[in-house]
Amino acid sequence: MRRAFSRVGGRRIAIVAATLLLITPVVSHAVPIVFRIFNLGGSTAYIVRRNTHTVATESTSSEGVFAERVDASSGDQIVLAPDVDLAPPVPPSLSSVSSTSPGCAHVAWTPSSDPAVIGYKISYGVLSVTRGQMEDYQYSMEVGPVSFYDACSLGGATYYFAVQALNYAGQLSGYSEERSVHLVTSAVLISRFEARASDAGVELSWHVLSDENITGYRVYRRVAGGTEKLLVDTPLPSHSTRYLDTDVRTGTLYTYVLAALRDDGAEIRSIPASATTPSLALALQANTPNPFRWHTRIPFTLDAASRVTVRIYDVTGALVTTLLDGPLAEGEHDVNWNGMDASGKLVASGAYFCTLTSGKRMQSKKMVLVR
Repeated sequence: MRRAFSRVGGRRIAIVAATLLLITPVVSHAVPIVFRIFNLGGSTAYIVRRNTHTVATESTSSEGVFAERVDASSGDQIVLAPDVDLAPPVPPSLSSVSSTSPGCAHVAWTPSSDPAVIGYKISYGVLSVTRGQMEDYQYSMEVGPVSFYDACSLGGATYYFAVQALNYAGQLSGYSEERSVHLVTSAVLISRFEARASDAGVELSWHVLSDENITGYRVYRRVAGGTEKLLVDTPLPSHSTRYLDTDVRTGTLYTYVLAALRDDGAEIRSIPASATTPSLALALQANTPNPFRWHTRIPFTLDAASRVTVRIYDVTGALVTTLLDGPLAEGEHDVNWNGMDASGKLVASGAYFCTLTSGKRMQSKKMVLVR
């Protein structure tokens, strides 16, 4: 077993590197984590995943050193693992399902001993999958590397529960054995709670039926593999029916819980609602204007943080100038070209090619300069 270190927010965190490596940052904003791990064996391929999404695939150097930079926020789960094919994990053992209070079920299971397992997925509904009443459960959500979960604000009925294991490659096991519990109705019922992802963020909407006075709402969010986070410091007003979460990243699964507050301060929690934000794709867009005379803007999009170069070549393939060479975060960016070469001289009219290189991937676009 080997030890390596990463720095998060200026602090050094010790990591045990065996089959896989897990980090949970403790910062409120995205910061770079730099992996430098030694003695891994020469020219061995590894993948880096953030919340089950691959952000990099790199090989160790001939000396067995792995180095990579990843941006991470609080609650993100970063996994470093060998780039090998995995078999799906074995289903976990569901220990118990019990009623803890009106409208709430407590689900517990035995954690997997498989080092590739990074979390679990809970599924449940009022119809049984084992008995063939339906193919899949009505509700499901990823709950991270825990061994129990409380599902609340459920109506009065018999509910059937099952658990699946999730490995770092995003593979799910089959369902565990199914267990059921009968719940009585809660005095406060969140009859509808939905999450919908858009370009603006994740919009939450709800409807509440209550025999009691509701004083406000809290909204909680969990990133797959992370811990639950309160999104609003001050409770939302009691008349609220919507909330827009704009502090999100692309290609990420978010799970939300709405908590209705009673007069005594107690929370009545909703069924979790999940949404995955749209993923970005690596893209070099056409420059504008094109053709151009003196200046042109070159927009591009990165699907992950990486080291980026933007270069201009002439039609013979000769390098004219380098516009950008350095690390950038995921998202939309742009650079400008003033029609000069690397020495500051104006180049002649004609066709030129702009290339965008991100990691080991490259895209190219043709542009025309007219003096």
